[in-house]
Amino acid sequence: MHRLMGGMPPAERTRKGDFSTVRRAVRSFSPYRAQLAFLVILTIISTLFGLVNPLLTQRLFDDAIGKGNQTLLFQICAVMLITPIVVGLLQVAQTWLNTLVGQRIIRDLRDELYLHLQKMPCSSSPRRGPVKSSPVSPTMSVASRMC
Repeated sequence: MHRLMGGMPPAERTRKGDFSTVRRAVRSFSPYRAQLAFLVILTIISTLFGLVNPLLTQRLFDDAIGKGNQTLLFQICAVMLITPIVVGLLQVAQTWLNTLVGQRIIRDLRDELYLHLQKMPCSSSPRRGPVKSSPVSPTMSVASRMC
């Protein structure tokens, strides 16, 4: 029975298909390596800034308030006020860049699909007309999941 369906058991067919799908997905991200690397760097910086306030809280109580150092108190409070603003700006940049890269990948997938359909002969399908516009729906589905 397996000979009729490609010669290999269903489990092996699925594993091979999954691996090739993953490879194709990774290839679609490759033109955007620099943007993705920058996105990772922004995420790391944002995470590190998130650690600043808990560490400063310790210094606030131990050094500034405990020892009565008003200058240090004002400096720590200023940094604690500025840190969430910086984190918010970094998160806006992350969201913008993530959306930009995602939309460009979807555009590339659509372009690739369109070019593939243009190369196909019209006689390859019994239907006429909407054959070339029907694949837009699956790419819209992918786009809604990525963004």
